[in-house]
Parts: sequence; C-alpha cells; structure tokens
Amino acid sequence: MSVESDDRLWKRQTNSGIPEHARFALWDTIDVDETNRLEVLKLRRWEPTHGSIWIEGEVGSGKTTLAATIANELLNQPFLMQEVIVKNGEIVEVAENGNFTPYRQRVSEAGTLQIRTSTSLNFKFIEEPQFYRQARAFQRFGPRTGQPDPLKQACDASVLILDDLGKSCDGKRDLDLFQVLLTTRYNTNKPTIFTTNLNWEQLSSVFEPSIASRMSEMCRGRIFTLRGRDRRISA
Repeated sequence: MSVESDDRLWKRQTNSGIPEHARFALWDTIDVDETNRLEVLKLRRWEPTHGSIWIEGEVGSGKTTLAATIANELLNQPFLMQEVIVKNGEIVEVAENGNFTPYRQRVSEAGTLQIRTSTSLNFKFIEEPQFYRQARAFQRFGPRTGQPDPLKQACDASVLILDDLGKSCDGKRDLDLFQVLLTTRYNTNKPTIFTTNLNWEQLSSVFEPSIASRMSEMCRGRIFTLRGRDRRISA
C-alpha cells in the first residue's frame, strides 16, 4: 500500500471515529483467544448486506477491537461484493444495505449475481456515553458547538458501530435520543454493529421492551458472544 493510500485510509478511520488504539487492528494481526476462535471466524464472514450484528461479552473480552477490525478491513477494501439483479443485459437494481436500488451497467449475464463495486461505505464509530453527551450538547447549543449534528451523523452512516451499549443511559432524554437513532436505522435497513457488556435480559432492564425487541429483530441470527479473561489485565 502506498504512503498516499495509507494517509487516505488513516483519514477515513479518523473521520469514522475508530479509536486510535484500534486503527491497526486487522484479522491477521489481532490476538484471538482459543475460546472465541469460532465466533471470530463467523464475524470474519460478515458483510454489511447481511444486516446488523450483536457482539456481547464481559469487560475486556475484545468486543471493541473486533468491531474496529471489521471497520478497518472494510475501509481497506477497494472493492465490495454486492448482489445485483440483471435484465436484458443491464444491471437494473443493486443491493445496498439489503435494499435494491436502481442502477445501470451493461453486463453479459442475466439473473441474480454478484459484482465488485467500489466501496464508499460511510462508517461511524461511536461510544454510547459520548454519543449522548454530544447529542445533548448539540440540542442545547446547535450550530454554536461548531460540530455537525451527531444524531444525524449516526442515523445517516452506512454502517454504525455503537460501542458499550447500555453503559450509560441517563433518563428519558437519552432514551428518546436512542429511540430516534434505532428507529431511523431500522426503517432505512442500515446495518448497525452493537457491542455491550450486557446480555438480553440485562438490556431489557435498561431499555423499554419495544426497543429491546427491535434490536433483537435487527440482529436475529447474528448474535456473537465472547468469553474468557479480561485481556486488559496482565496474567
């Protein structure tokens, strides 16, 4: 990879909010515990068109690193496999985040197939407590903060990584923010990667049942549980 492309990748990672300590995390470089090897192999096969995913586990089990690795790998890919529908020698629809949208390109085959398209994924990596603080500040001060609307950024991201879900949700105002975010991404079928220290039962005590139910539907069949020691503590 050239220096120029390295710089471009670093800029995309910075703009995405990927934690600095995880910007070099790739599937071939991260350390995986034997107890989590199968879950990590499943995560390696994930693509944004598959839908949202849920990564749960104890503190220090590697959830944030894995979520960042997924983002780094996809940001590092010049091409993305996408499913398309072809009629009369033309691609007429291309799947993006699970939705087929109009598209035009001559091809030689008919039916449904996969093509390589340039990646233009707009990743956004946010930690839940930080998201609430920034969104509340924007609601209070608006453009005077000198920053873009964090809620709109999170809603619009092609792929959103919501880290440490359930760690900090302070009252109705935060719940309302989260409900808007979740409902928007649910209705637009945009994939979200959730990481949390909590299990489903614990989350139901943090969020309203309707919110927990919607997250469950978004991640159905794509729930990954990490086990083992706190990797941040030396043995």
